[in-house]
Amino acid sequence: MKISIIKTTTNKKKISKTIANELVEKQLSPCVQIISNVKSTYIYENKIHTDSELLIMIKTINKYEIDCKNIIMKYHNYIVPEIIITKADILNDEYKEWFSQNLKNI
Repeated sequence: MKISIIKTTTNKKKISKTIANELVEKQLSPCVQIISNVKSTYIYENKIHTDSELLIMIKTINKYEIDCKNIIMKYHNYIVPEIIITKADILNDEYKEWFSQNLKNI
């Protein structure tokens, strides 16, 4: 089974929880991971910045990628949020079954 892993970051714990809860409640993702203490160095407005952020990793399928993106955009606090997709395979059959059962109507 091919899945998509969508990554985004934020500097607000409440935002990360809101995005995660919304995606899981709407069954667009059976599992969203929030990883804290991520240090990001980036250029913004022609200056180098380093900030502490939370990494949000959303597991979904191709069918729900745009819905996930829309929820991220709706609740995100950044003007230009990072939204990156990586394609992956599930290797564990039991996990694959659980994953499928916890997505809406696939």
